[in-house]
Amino acid sequence: MGLLLAALLLAAPLGADPTMERTDGLPPDLPDWLSPLLDPAGYRVVRDEGEPVEFWFPPALPMQDPSAELGVEYPTLPPGGLVGVVRTTGPWSTYKAQIVPPGTYTLRYAVQPADGDHTGQTWFRDFLLLIPIALDNFDPYGVPEQEPLVEASNTIIEGATHPMTMALFQNYDGAESATMFWNDLGQPTLAVPLGDVTLGLVIEGQGEEVPL
Repeated sequence: MGLLLAALLLAAPLGADPTMERTDGLPPDLPDWLSPLLDPAGYRVVRDEGEPVEFWFPPALPMQDPSAELGVEYPTLPPGGLVGVVRTTGPWSTYKAQIVPPGTYTLRYAVQPADGDHTGQTWFRDFLLLIPIALDNFDPYGVPEQEPLVEASNTIIEGATHPMTMALFQNYDGAESATMFWNDLGQPTLAVPLGDVTLGLVIEGQGEEVPL
């Protein structure tokens, strides 16, 4: 199965810049094991077109000794580690034109495989896998293998052969608190500092292949 890094991106450009606001309270449909791991104060990204997108994160992210893999921007995040939760109330479209149905999904960190199918496809290899919360029975403190995570993500759309993913993009200027910024590809991105790591979650845009 191909694992092309596909940003979780909207198909149409915004008419206005997206804005970020804080939320208070977790989604009501979280399983018992997940709620205690998350900060109830989340983030809502309000877009000019389409429904808002909401995120919740743990107070600190799982960590590992830094990876030496090339092209990895978040070397201290362990692949398979639980990064947070996203809730959508309207459909999103991925880079590969897959529609993500409204729902609540866990976000788990993954790294694009270093193989011939993915060479030159994107600038960075870091991304987040979306997994329906009802199917995320993986160890919340462990680092599950990527293949079963991909299989769980594939179930979001019947017959899908590619997982639902969200792109990560570093905020090189740093962020002392959560903020929206435009990444180097001109895409609106939510920066969220969590301990020693600042996540940069691409809200919308188009993937861009690396010129070889």
